[in-house]
Amino acid sequence: MGAEVCRAVCADGDLELVAAVDPFHMDGKPASLDRAILHHAAALATALKTFLHAVHVVTPWAPVEKQPGKLLTDLARAAGIKRARTHLLAGIPDVLLPATARRLRAGVVAMGTVSRRGLKRLFIGNTAERVLDELKCDVLAIKPPHFHTHLPRARRGIFFLTTLPLA
Repeated sequence: MGAEVCRAVCADGDLELVAAVDPFHMDGKPASLDRAILHHAAALATALKTFLHAVHVVTPWAPVEKQPGKLLTDLARAAGIKRARTHLLAGIPDVLLPATARRLRAGVVAMGTVSRRGLKRLFIGNTAERVLDELKCDVLAIKPPHFHTHLPRARRGIFFLTTLPLA
């Protein structure tokens, strides 16, 4: 859905905005990433004149000693999100996040992205990548502070590739 269409539909109040957060900070995600997601999502929700929901999916392998409901409520309250718009779900994020976005009629889903390489990528994976194909709405991807890309920057200018010496 394009930005113009989303703006028109959201202004009528038909679509909502969903912020996918992780108050557990599983797999080494920085705590500041959740605050950044909520900050940018709240700014977009205000601009689009729509409601913001905070969603967290507790995975089966999450530590049980933490209180996910309290963590999510505290995080949402700090962002000005009412308790009625916080959604704590249990299951697999790849399945539940797109289903929740459809159920809430989300026009935009804001979520964090964390770059992983090597074995971490193989074993932990990347929820954002797996969810993208399933979401039927716009996605606002938020990078953590001090994000470092693993891709080399493109060189600018003219470069000669030759084995002959240039005169």
